Amino acid sequence: MNARRIHNIMLVDDDPDDCFLFRKALSDVDPAITLQFVSDCDELVPALDSNHPQIVFMDINMPKKSGFDCVTEIRGLSRHAHLPVVMYSCSDQPTQVSRAFGSGVHLYLRKPSSYEGLVTSLRQILEMDWSEPDAIAERYHVDGAYHAYEVA
Repeated sequence: MNARRIHNIMLVDDDPDDCFLFRKALSDVDPAITLQFVSDCDELVPALDSNHPQIVFMDINMPKKSGFDCVTEIRGLSRHAHLPVVMYSCSDQPTQVSRAFGSGVHLYLRKPSSYEGLVTSLRQILEMDWSEPDAIAERYHVDGAYHAYEVA
């Protein structure tokens, strides 16, 4: 069980349909969780400073800056250097996964192909102990390579 219950999440994604599904799935997991949306990386740092999320889910493919660039940018700010970040993408190509972890994410979630898969993934991810996000990242570093999260 999560030692520090997550109650405030931020999703960085420019696709309104993906945002709608994420909100709906999150509501099925725990309707008490607050979810904020940011549609691009330019809005992210001010939103982090004003909303103080406990975890960020970040899409890779966005119009102005990629999720990789966005994570690198927030990792350069001491006040957000240890904020848990989950890369949330349609791709699970090993090069993308490795690049995501290299930019500073703690977990890589391939967008599930079903609504039920999204609900299950979010439930399991939010049950993780996020008090030490680097320990979560290390669990996905196996045999010299990083791997995407898979539903247990």
